[in-house]
Amino acid sequence: MSPELKRTMETYYDQRAPEYDDWYERRGRYRDPRTDALWAEELAKLDEWADEWGSGRVLEIACGTGRWTAHLAARPEVTEVVAVDASEAMLEECRRKVRAGAEKVRWVLADAYDLPFGPGEFDALFTGFFLSHVPPERAGRLLESYTSLLRPGGEAGLYDSLLPDGAEPVQVQRRALRDGSEYDVLKVYYTADTLRELLSRLDPGARTWDTGRFFVAGRWRRPR
Repeated sequence: MSPELKRTMETYYDQRAPEYDDWYERRGRYRDPRTDALWAEELAKLDEWADEWGSGRVLEIACGTGRWTAHLAARPEVTEVVAVDASEAMLEECRRKVRAGAEKVRWVLADAYDLPFGPGEFDALFTGFFLSHVPPERAGRLLESYTSLLRPGGEAGLYDSLLPDGAEPVQVQRRALRDGSEYDVLKVYYTADTLRELLSRLDPGARTWDTGRFFVAGRWRRPR
């Protein structure tokens, strides 16, 4: 990914922050009467899994508007959530969204490619819908660096977009915002199999699965 494309994507997500949740909620141009019900059903599965995951000090990379931050912060087993994003606008949306457990959240403005943390600082980490914006040639090394931030035996998890039938796994998509402005965005889709191939390099016991049509998920651990 060129530096120019990276800057363009950062601008896009910063500008998209107030309307990002339209995508989760299938509002406006994201509505599709043919698939909205299935989308909601599969998204609810991600919500259920998020309710059951995470403990101790948790790092959330690319927290966005805080949908998953809210789940993590609400868990009694979680003592602290360090929610990181490169966009101040996204962090502001995240602050507004988190209610239960907000006192446990620390919001950090930082580049996901250059995190200000050291090895073994966290008990768990999570990232939602960020890996799909990482160039494939950088994904393995980046995930390795994230895994090093976990204590030995610490668990990591991620959610992302499932490769649609017949689609190219790596795309540069032209995306528009409500105001009509357009931006190029790198989008890398995974299947449960291709994600497992990537994560198994970090943990031979890594698990991956999908929700059926829209989402893919994975979990792995730092070796003890």
